[in-house]
Amino acid sequence: MKQFFLTLFVVVSASLNSFAQISPVRLDVLQKQKTDSKGAGNASKTQIRSLEISLQNLSRQDCPNLQIHYWFFAKGIKDGDIEVFKKGERKASLAAGQKEVIESEQVNSSYTEDHFQVEKSKGKGKGGNSKSNSSPKVKKVEGSGDRIVGYGVRVMDGGKVLTEFFSPQGLKEKLK
Repeated sequence: MKQFFLTLFVVVSASLNSFAQISPVRLDVLQKQKTDSKGAGNASKTQIRSLEISLQNLSRQDCPNLQIHYWFFAKGIKDGDIEVFKKGERKASLAAGQKEVIESEQVNSSYTEDHFQVEKSKGKGKGGNSKSNSSPKVKKVEGSGDRIVGYGVRVMDGGKVLTEFFSPQGLKEKLK
């Protein structure tokens, strides 16, 4: 019976090792964000984003040539398509057990959502009063710009991907 469990343990362990590669680098990403609103009904917005990328070497070997690739993804207000808005790269070297925090560049994006604008009446009626029987004109203003909707970070050693994180997850498929 002991032989059976020992054999089962060896087979399961070997199978798991071939399927689950454990990265020697731990990755944590914190997105710093700020949004400023302007205009009627706060229709115009400016987003300010950056990433704080925390790395930790969990192995007993140094990782001297790490490349950290990061992407910000944005959705076009007019077309609704999500694409890479800005990308960047940083280099890092981590000794065994070492931690390091890397900052991405700051990214700004401005957009205006579809909204309606009331046009003020220009005409005057008798006695200097505005026309009381005319209704205000409402004009639709089309949206424009790009809204940042997510980010991704990939840590590589040479051509090998060690670890990556995308938020939300489906954005990885947008890379070409």
